[in-house]
Amino acid sequence: MLKAYLLLTAFVGAFFLDGTVDAQSLSLGTSLYPGFPFKSSAYSGSSGPLSSAQFQTDILPQSPEAEAMVKYTLLPVTLYSGLPQVSIPIYELKTPNLDIPISLSYNYNGFKPSETASSVGLGWNVQGGGVVMRHVKSRVDHMDVHVVGNDYDNYVNMNYLSNKQDFLQTMGLGEADGEPDLYIFNAPGLSGKFILMQGKAYMFPHQQIQITSLGYDNGFIITNEKGDKYYFEDAERSHHKQTSQFGEYVPDHNSAWFLSMIVSADLSDTIQYNYTTYAFHQPPVYSETLTLTLNQNVSPIPSQNYQESAASGDSILSLSLSSIVSKNAEVDFSPAGTPRTDVWITDSTMYPLGSVSVWGTGSVLERNFTLQHQYFAGKLGLTEVDETLPLTDSGDDTIMQRYTFQYQSPDTNISTIPGWNTHSVDYWGYYNGAQNETLFANADASWVTNQGYTGANRAPNFNYCVHNTLSKITYPTGGYDTLIYEQNTTGNYQVGPSYTAETSKLTVDWYDNSNLPDNHGTRSLSGSFSLNEGQMVHINYTSVDNGYPQTDPFLTIYNASNALVYASNPRPPVLPGVDSVPLPPGAYTYVVTCDSLNGWGVGINYNSYTVTNTLALAPGIRVKEIDSYDNSHPAPVLTKYYTYNNGTSLYNIGAHVSSVNQDASGCYANGTGNCPTGTVYSVSITTLQGSLNPSVSDLINNQFWYGNVEETDISGGSNGKTDYSYGSFTPVDPDVFLTQKTDYKYTYGPYGVQYVPLHQTMTNYGIKDVIDFQTITSTVTDQVFPASSCYTCSNVVATPDQTQPVVGVQNVYSATHNVMQSGYKYVQSTVDIAWDSSGANPVTNETDYYYDNPNHIFPTRLITHNSKGEQVTTQLKYPLDYPITGINAPHTVDSLFNLGAWYADSMYNNCYDNLVAALQPYQPYVNNETNFTNTVNSYNCEGNYATNSQNAFTARNTLWQNYLFSLDSAEWADAVAWHKGVYWMQANHVVSPVIEKYISVQKSDGNDYLVSASRDNYTLAVNTAGDTVAKRTGIQETELTAPMLKTGFLANIDSNYHNEVSVTYDNTNRMSSQSKVNDLAYSYLWGYRHQLVVAEVAGSDPATIASFVNQSVLDNPSNDQTLRTELNKVRTGLAGTKALVTTVTYDPLIGITSKTDAAGRTTYYTYDNLGRLVNIKDQDGNIVKTFFYHYAN
Repeated sequence: MLKAYLLLTAFVGAFFLDGTVDAQSLSLGTSLYPGFPFKSSAYSGSSGPLSSAQFQTDILPQSPEAEAMVKYTLLPVTLYSGLPQVSIPIYELKTPNLDIPISLSYNYNGFKPSETASSVGLGWNVQGGGVVMRHVKSRVDHMDVHVVGNDYDNYVNMNYLSNKQDFLQTMGLGEADGEPDLYIFNAPGLSGKFILMQGKAYMFPHQQIQITSLGYDNGFIITNEKGDKYYFEDAERSHHKQTSQFGEYVPDHNSAWFLSMIVSADLSDTIQYNYTTYAFHQPPVYSETLTLTLNQNVSPIPSQNYQESAASGDSILSLSLSSIVSKNAEVDFSPAGTPRTDVWITDSTMYPLGSVSVWGTGSVLERNFTLQHQYFAGKLGLTEVDETLPLTDSGDDTIMQRYTFQYQSPDTNISTIPGWNTHSVDYWGYYNGAQNETLFANADASWVTNQGYTGANRAPNFNYCVHNTLSKITYPTGGYDTLIYEQNTTGNYQVGPSYTAETSKLTVDWYDNSNLPDNHGTRSLSGSFSLNEGQMVHINYTSVDNGYPQTDPFLTIYNASNALVYASNPRPPVLPGVDSVPLPPGAYTYVVTCDSLNGWGVGINYNSYTVTNTLALAPGIRVKEIDSYDNSHPAPVLTKYYTYNNGTSLYNIGAHVSSVNQDASGCYANGTGNCPTGTVYSVSITTLQGSLNPSVSDLINNQFWYGNVEETDISGGSNGKTDYSYGSFTPVDPDVFLTQKTDYKYTYGPYGVQYVPLHQTMTNYGIKDVIDFQTITSTVTDQVFPASSCYTCSNVVATPDQTQPVVGVQNVYSATHNVMQSGYKYVQSTVDIAWDSSGANPVTNETDYYYDNPNHIFPTRLITHNSKGEQVTTQLKYPLDYPITGINAPHTVDSLFNLGAWYADSMYNNCYDNLVAALQPYQPYVNNETNFTNTVNSYNCEGNYATNSQNAFTARNTLWQNYLFSLDSAEWADAVAWHKGVYWMQANHVVSPVIEKYISVQKSDGNDYLVSASRDNYTLAVNTAGDTVAKRTGIQETELTAPMLKTGFLANIDSNYHNEVSVTYDNTNRMSSQSKVNDLAYSYLWGYRHQLVVAEVAGSDPATIASFVNQSVLDNPSNDQTLRTELNKVRTGLAGTKALVTTVTYDPLIGITSKTDAAGRTTYYTYDNLGRLVNIKDQDGNIVKTFFYHYAN
């Protein structure tokens, strides 16, 4: 069977045009993004130990633009996070090999006073750019002068040093770095997190991408699995303002690197990013300390006190995106005319984004968008996006499309809104409106002996958290969506099968209820009911006097937001009667109305189910309901309702308080320095400390998701629901993934609504742990302070370190250990079940996936069964499935590094154990000071550990360099052309293309027989710049004339393949021809700066057709007619031959403007100001087809 091979699909797809337009709709997203298996030591408003020497780096900020980008990595817009997918498309920047959608996108799950809006507005961001952001943990990696020789990656596992009190003290004083900085990246097609271990990146979770560090402060190159390279080299610079009060040292460092350039794998396409600088000043950083004294028997003692301190915020010289440029298009981002007023320091360098303009070749303005803003709750808010006519003013009379946005509880009075460092926040930094005097919660009050301390209310409060949340979007059609939210919750809300039937009744009659007020000729009564489960609500009604029609509906039902969800007909044709309406859980009110000639009795029947409720409030908010309205009806035309269960965090959430304890053994002095018998007393002091963190810190530490989400269509007409189930392999792979999706429809029955399944997909995953790292932090857990009346006493406590050469220590440090696991999930099997329209007769298809090569994460075998019950196996081979004999592959390099790390760890443990054993004869220290100290000094455990660790890193780097060198050597030494291409692909991380695919079926005799096989041949090509790349130059397939065993095929693969398709390229790596065996060759000419195919010629070769034209005219045509004239030279030159010539002209940013077929007939295409096809004209200018556009909503 001939493999489908049309390589030019992406290029000539524009030849086929229709007038369709995608409808706009708003829904919850379904994209999945990874989390991160790292337990951080701080959280928003956390109350934890923080010694003055140990700087809490979680409060280091990033710029608003960098935070807005990485927010999509930390808080993905998807169903499992409960966020609505809101996006305003701007333009899709395309080249033959790269595709960058540019849009304004919304990501917001609650009001945080500490959050600074991006230049687009609070919750909004420009999608299409990218950033790698550094999140400093402990100390700034390799840049802190106080941490020389004690950087995190000086050892393969710094955790092993935590047995030593002197090392823990070094770390506690900020002279050792026990945690690597975390790097978070987000760009088109890329998202994730990684750390650096001596320059090599390890991802969490592991991905099949390659990250190259350009130096600890110089940026990165990230290569995706297709070989496209993303350069992050434009850096923002952070300056930490040191204060005499704290004395911490944070060196100036690059805190983020913005996307500078994307280069396609074959080097033929480049997209460039340009920026302008601006200064961002962090608001003052507040921290609180509360000292509590217990068992105070020693006098004098330190007094109990509460202190609030402020330090100047950091300054960041950051970058704002100014343009994205390709060969044929430039997208410009221009600031508004007035500087922002919602930032801490207004120095006229931070502006809202004012407009986005799309320019074509020749500086032609193709599309233009203007943005309008207001300030809500002291934050910049996006209120309007207008697309205006090109080359005109942007007044209202030129607006072609308008989007408007409304927000929950807008308040333009900045002075009434709490500041960045307000105490009125919940445990996760969301505004809760509480009038708190401190960050220390009521739960901490049990520590307090001084009754003057008032604990804070740190519980979430939805009414304040929902502040500034997008509540309404109005589209260019006049239709709009409204969004209703609710607080996130942990736990479950489980509805049982049993229920009690309930009825709410009302009767209203003009004469019997004459005491009711006359509302312009009608009288009404209202009632209410509540549903604890979504269901079909049944309505019974009767008429007191049905002889005359009634103008108004006799029954209306409203939800808790006072939105109309049901309205009856004014006078039903049959009385008494029944009706039904599907309603989600919630509280409802209803109104029964009659006029002067009628009366009505209404009964609303529903079920009250038994419920098991373990829900508790959680950080942020989620979408509860989305209502879509057209521009002519008061009721929504589409309503989707969302219910959630199994809310949880990837990490610990909402810890309340931890503490530093200070203990002492004191006595009343007798003047001799000794403690008389009976005069020894004890005292304990607890110190609570807390501060507010930037928004990104909170998201890193508290990534929240739901295990189950149900989306129910409660609109009129054909309703149904979809259930989604999610899972996670935290901490090995904290990615949240879809495990099951089931689509239902409902049918009406005698007992109400009944949901029947239509389609279900289930995905089973496995997990692989690639490599683990451990981190360590150190804090003082016990301190000794001398009582002034007895400061010469032995005011020390015993150290837990058996190698400490002192009697005791004044400060006892304890370590907190965390494991960072770099692993990944993989699909083990998928199950697809389809039912008929009645929910019966299921048909099941199952596919099992196998992974035979640990060097990549792609499936190599897929096994399923055909309609005969036979087992069908699909074998896939990728570039990394063609190893070089005798060379360690990437997986082996990691395995050998793990082995080297294990050796270094083992040697250190042996050394430490031997030291402890050697010191046993000299315990206690006070009796054997000299021998004890000499023995300790004779062991160099830490020095040897550092050496062995470095040996492991050096061996890893050497193995990797040898691997790359071997690929380069094999690329030139191997005599087989397609082998060379595969080796180049491995060396340049082009690892996802399928090179070979063969399918076999297992027959009843137990043997596997080949069904088909194909191989794509990649060979090396050199462009005009002298760069060598691999290009697909041919397709080979098997030609089965008789049954062939799979084993026979594999025994002699090359001889079983036959050439089917051949492809050639020009010196810019654009395809110049393709042909099937024994068939016509198709040759191509490229124009518009070699970005678009302008001619296809069947029956000639590339050199011949290129000789007829001037390539510079094709690349830079002044107008369509000029290009048509130049291309017509090909027809003239091939006159008298059998060649068939088709030529095309374009508006490069919109589409085809003309097409001349092989007979010389030209068809013209015209577009409106929004780039939509409106007319197709024949060669004489006659309109043969016109397209009209109408919106469904």
